[in-house]
Formats: sequence, structure tokens, C-alpha cells
Amino acid sequence: MNVPTRAGRHPVVVIAHGYGDPARYTSGSMLEREQAALAANGFVAFQIDYRSYARSTRESPTPVARPLGYPMDLVDAVLALRRAHLPFADTARIGLFGRSMGGGVALDALVARPHLARAAVLYSPVSSRAADNYRRWVAGDPALRARVVHAFGTPASRPAFWRQASARSYLDRVAVPVQIDHGTADPVCPVRWSEATARALRAAGKDVTLHEYPGEDHRFDRSWALFMHRAVTFLRRELA
Repeated sequence: MNVPTRAGRHPVVVIAHGYGDPARYTSGSMLEREQAALAANGFVAFQIDYRSYARSTRESPTPVARPLGYPMDLVDAVLALRRAHLPFADTARIGLFGRSMGGGVALDALVARPHLARAAVLYSPVSSRAADNYRRWVAGDPALRARVVHAFGTPASRPAFWRQASARSYLDRVAVPVQIDHGTADPVCPVRWSEATARALRAAGKDVTLHEYPGEDHRFDRSWALFMHRAVTFLRRELA
């Protein structure tokens, strides 16, 4: 947790990080520059550790990739923060910030608990359609594919299940403004995924803004300062 140096109670941004090897991840790693920038701009920046990450409770090594428990961990972190009554945190003003896999975690949490936060920034997020993520990360890995297919089938063999496992199917539940930021040269999460998510949110009548960054990779470089300016401006407005 990064806390602003000035006194007072500050709005909170709860951060869901992207995928990293749980054996190497340490608390607060992966999004250090974003946490520091948010705190410097007056937000309490609270990055959660998912189950099996850092000092969190270890689960069996056999669950499939991106366990369904990650969105639950994000919801529980917000609830725990509210119950902690920290003197510097204004928990009536909470936003979410999710990068890559964490963008999917944040969106899953918002469709499950529409009033969990007051706004969300999705940074280079995975697809809101579970079948896309299956094809990108599961289908090409024989061992992982075998575990996933055993547990859930494939998008072809059990299409109804994979639709039900997709945030895309529940975007009508989203109750807060969403900003999506994605680079056009992202080789990990194609920008077309965010374009499709934004279209689906608009079709559901939701408040969504998509910013595309020409030539930018999965982790922003040249456009990072512009991205953070837009994220801070958005969060200040929505958490005012």
C-alpha cells in the first residue's frame, strides 16, 4: 500500500496486477511505478496479492490458470479495506485499477458486485470473452489444456459454460464508469479485445472510454506518462 505523504483522508485505488510467476512475485511488485504515481497524485494505492501469491494462503498447485477465486480475492480486499477504518483512507471513494490479467479480474469483480467501486481503469486487459483467453493461453499448452478441458470442456464442446464464464455476458450489470487503455502493438493482449469490450459496454448503455496508444506494447513506454495523466484525471473526476 502506497499512501500520500500529505495529511487527510484520501480516495483509494485498489490495484489488481497481471500474471506473474507466483514463486517469484513479491508483495507490491509488477506495478511499482503506477502505485508511486497514484500516491503522488493523492490516492491511496493498494495492490492486492491474489491467493498463492507472496504471503497469501497457498492453494493446491493443480487449479487451472486464472482461478475463479481471483475476482473473489479482489472483492474481499475491498471489503477488508472498508472494515479496517484506516484513518488515511476514504473508503467511500474507491476505484479499481487492473492491468492485463488484472483487468479481467477487475471487470469480473464489477459484474459480480456492481457497486464494489465508483470507477475502474483497465490497462492492457485480457479479453472479456473467456473463449479468447482459452485460445490465447490454454489451447497451445498440452498439460494445461488437458486440465482445463477435464474441468470445463472447451468453448466448442461446452459453449454455454464458456459464455457463462465470460464477463462479456454480464456487462449490463456494470454500474460505474470504465476507462480502457490499450496499445495498438500489444503482442500479449490484442487491442481488438479491448475494442470488443468497449463496443459491448456501449451497446449495454454503459459509460466507457477507450484510449488507444499507437505502436505501444503491453507495458507502456513512450505513452506511459500520457496514460497515467488520463488515468489520474479520470479517477479524480469519478472519485471526487
